[in-house]
Amino acid sequence: MIEKKLKSGRKVLIKEMSVDTMDMINDMMELVLHTDGKQTFSGISKQQTAYIRHGLGGGEFDDWKPNGGVTPDNVIKQMSKDERDELRVLIEEAQVINPSKPSN
Repeated sequence: MIEKKLKSGRKVLIKEMSVDTMDMINDMMELVLHTDGKQTFSGISKQQTAYIRHGLGGGEFDDWKPNGGVTPDNVIKQMSKDERDELRVLIEEAQVINPSKPSN
């Protein structure tokens, strides 16, 4: 696990996710093409919650003893929107595939 400190000062532990889990999470967001030519994204909030559920392995939270499962609602609800936004980025960045041979 990787320990990080959010801008708020809260310490979090980030765990490694499987490639299948990362694929499942990345497939949650969709580009929606409307008949009037507009484009919007759907699933952004679901994707953020999934990153936190699967990628948060512990940290400074009340009444939570991580057991290797997904992060429960009561932990996610302890975070501000800014903390959730920051944490999602940190979790995504921590998921490295083949760091010794990056693609060009």
